[in-house]
Amino acid sequence: MGTKKLAAIKPAQLKWRGQDPISLEYGDIYFSSQDGLAESEQIFLQGNQLADRWQHHSTPFVIAETGFGSGLNFLNACKLWFDLAGESAQLHYCAVEKNPLRCADLERIISAYAPLEDLLALWLPNYPPLVPGVHRMNLFSGRVHLTLAFMDVEDWLKTLNIRADAWFLDGFAPALNPAMWTESVLQGIALNTREGGSFATFTAASEVRKGLQRAGFKVEKVAGYGAKREALQGRLQATPETTHFDDQRLPWFTHKAAYSANKRATVIGAGLAGAFTADSLLRRGWQVTVIDRHAQPAREASGNRAGVIFSTLSAYDGPEHRFNQQAYLYAVMHLPQILAKQQIWSRCGMLQLTYDEHEQLRQQTLLNERLWPEEWLKGLDNEEASRLAGVPIQHSALYFPQAGWVSPAKACRYLIGCHPGIELVLNSEVVVLEFDSASSLWRARNTDGELLAESEVMIITAAHDALSLAQTRFLPLQRIRGQVSDVQQTAHSVDLRTVLYYDGYLTPSVGWQHSLGVTFDPIEADGRISEQDNERNIQALAECEPGVYRALCGEHGKPEVTDARVGFHCQTPDYLPVVGPLPDLEGLFVNVGHGTRGITTAPISAEIIASYLGNEPQPVDENVRAALHPARFMSKSP
Repeated sequence: MGTKKLAAIKPAQLKWRGQDPISLEYGDIYFSSQDGLAESEQIFLQGNQLADRWQHHSTPFVIAETGFGSGLNFLNACKLWFDLAGESAQLHYCAVEKNPLRCADLERIISAYAPLEDLLALWLPNYPPLVPGVHRMNLFSGRVHLTLAFMDVEDWLKTLNIRADAWFLDGFAPALNPAMWTESVLQGIALNTREGGSFATFTAASEVRKGLQRAGFKVEKVAGYGAKREALQGRLQATPETTHFDDQRLPWFTHKAAYSANKRATVIGAGLAGAFTADSLLRRGWQVTVIDRHAQPAREASGNRAGVIFSTLSAYDGPEHRFNQQAYLYAVMHLPQILAKQQIWSRCGMLQLTYDEHEQLRQQTLLNERLWPEEWLKGLDNEEASRLAGVPIQHSALYFPQAGWVSPAKACRYLIGCHPGIELVLNSEVVVLEFDSASSLWRARNTDGELLAESEVMIITAAHDALSLAQTRFLPLQRIRGQVSDVQQTAHSVDLRTVLYYDGYLTPSVGWQHSLGVTFDPIEADGRISEQDNERNIQALAECEPGVYRALCGEHGKPEVTDARVGFHCQTPDYLPVVGPLPDLEGLFVNVGHGTRGITTAPISAEIIASYLGNEPQPVDENVRAALHPARFMSKSP
C-alpha cells in the first residue's frame, strides 16, 4: 500500500448564461457562445485535417485532448469518424480533466446539439464515477475507445505513453489556467506525439506558440472562430529522443511495436484469462486459436458456479491500488455489455463487511477521504445493511451497487464458443513452445511432439501450468488450493439479495444454490473434495454473520451442502497478475497470476494484451503497466 493519500476529485462548478456553461473555477466559457459545435468543427476537426485523413481510414487512430470538458469535441470527432472511417477501424481518444463535469451537466450541455444526441445517449451510461485515476470505456460497438483521466495534466503526461496522431489542446485560456500551458506540459505533449502528428488549439498566445515550437512542432497561425481572430495548428517535425520512463531504456521492458496484417494468435488456456484475451483480440479482427488440456473450457479455478466481481479499494495511491480500481470499474462497465443477454451474471450489489478491526479501519479511512460518490460506494451501518441484503447483518459494511456475481464457467464457454473467429482445441496439453526465426512463427506442441498450433503471437494464460513451459518457468507463481461449497437455498436464505464479502463470500441464490467460499491453502495439493473444508466455509460464515448462517439452516438444523468444487488459483508474491510481453521473446505474451480475483482483473488484463499487440494506448497508466509486466521479477533479481 502506498503512503500518499489520494485527493478527492473536485467536480466542475458551473454557472449558466442561458445554455452556455461557464466555469466558476476559471471564470471562462467551455466553448464559443456563438456555436460550440461549429467552433469544435473549425478549430479542432478542420485544424487537424481529420476529414482528409479519415477517408476510408482502416487502422487505429489516436486523438489526445488536454481539457476534456463537456465532451463536445469527443462526440463531434466520433460523429465524423463514423461518417468517414472504415467500419473495422478503431478510434482511440485519450483525454485528461482535472475538474470533470457531472453527468447531469454533460447531458444539459450536449443535448442542446441535436446532431450529437444519439451518441450522447449511448455514451453517458458508460461515464465513469468522478474518482481520481484512469478510466477506459469501450464505446459504440467497440469502434471507439475512450481513455479518460481525472487528474492534473502534468501528472497525466508523466504516466502517459502514447503516440498520438492528433492533439486537441483545449484547456481554458492561458491567462486563466496557466497550468495547462506550461513548458513541461507542452514538452510532454511532444513526447506523446508520433512524428508528423498534428495539434490544433483555439489560443494564439505567443507563449503557447513559442513553447510548442521549442517542443519540436512547426506552428502556424490560422483564422480563429467567432470573436477570436487567430488560432494555432501545426505538426511535430521530429519525435523527441527523451522519454519520461526510465524502464523503456531497459531492454527487457521493450516489445515489438506491431505485428503483421494476418492477425493470428494462439491462446494457451481456456479459463477466464484466456477467454477474455481471445474476446479482446477477436473484437480487433484477430483470428484466435485457444488450446486447453481439458475436455471443455474453465475446468480449473474458473469453473465455479458463481464468482464475485469485487475490489479492495484504498484511500492510498500506488500501482496496486490503481490497478484494483481500474480493473473493478472496467469489469462492472464492460461485463454487462458482453454478457447482458446471457443471464450468467447479476448486478445485485455487494456488501463488504467489517469482519475485523483492520477491515473496519480500512473502510473508515476510505470513507473519510470521500473519494467515491455514494451512487458507487456507500458506508452502511448493520441495520441499513440488513434492510438492503434482505437478511440480518451483524456488521457495518461498504456497499458496492454496481458489483455482483458472474458464472465464470458459463462466461468462458460463451466468450470462446460463440464466435466463428475462435478455433477451440481441447484435450491437448502444450508442453513445448518453439520459435522459428525464419518464419517468425511460434509453434505449440504436445507430449508426442504433435503440432497443435502455429502463429506469430502466442499468449500463455494457463495459470500455474505456465511453470511447465521453459519460457515462463522463471515466474514466481504460487499454486493455491481453494474449495467452494454449494449450499441449498432455504425459505429464509432466498431473501438474500446481495453478495456478502467478508473473510469469505456468499452469493444470493443461483439456481436454488448459494455459493459459499473459499478456503485458502497454499500448501495442500489434493484436488479431492474435503468435507472438512465444507465445514470451514460454513464455520467462517457462522462466526462472522450468525444471522445469515441461521437463514441458511434448513430443516436439518444446519446448512445443506449439495456440491463442492476444488480449484487451484495462481498467485504472485506481490498479488498483482503478470500481464505483458515476455522479455527477449518476440511475440510471446503472458496473462496469469490473477489469484481469486480473475473475474474482476481478467477483462482489463485482456485489453492490456490486445493494446500491446495493436500498438494502441494502454487502458492503464504507465506505472501500472510496468507493475504488471513480467520483467518486474527479472529487474528485482540480484
